[in-house]
This record gives sequence, C-alpha cells and structure tokens, in this order.
Amino acid sequence: MGNETLAQVGIALELGIVLAQALTAVAFYRLSPRPSARYG
Repeated sequence: MGNETLAQVGIALELGIVLAQALTAVAFYRLSPRPSARYG
C-alpha cells in the first residue's frame, strides 16, 4: 500500500468515527428528555 492509500484509509476512518459520534449524539438527544427542561 502506498502513502496515498494510507491517507485515504485514515480519512475514511476519521469520517466514520465522526459520523458514528454524530449519530450517537442525535440518538441520545432524541431518546432522552431535554436537559434544559430538567435543569433550568
């Protein structure tokens, strides 16, 4: 594998991690009650 392939794999991994975190955050936001309603 060349450096370009490794760079592309790294970018794909980072994008996948960011997408997974965003989806998890959205899922928790929709499943849980709003923090502002509970604490303020």
